[in-house]
Amino acid sequence: MNYGNTPALFSDALERAYSQAVMDTSESLSIKDMAKSIARGAKRGAKRAARVIGEVINAQAEARARDARYSRTQW
Repeated sequence: MNYGNTPALFSDALERAYSQAVMDTSESLSIKDMAKSIARGAKRGAKRAARVIGEVINAQAEARARDARYSRTQW
């Protein structure tokens, strides 16, 4: 047997199976829709990151304020 062509045949078979599966689905693939979805996910991620950074900054400010109050008390 000639095993030299096996990877090419295997990838051809996978490509055929994949393209057949894509053609069988009723959904149409659109790069525009995928780009919108990716942009929407990136926007959500950026908002979440900004919210976390804001919470950290507020927590640090509160801790500094508490520390300043305690350090000013006279015993």
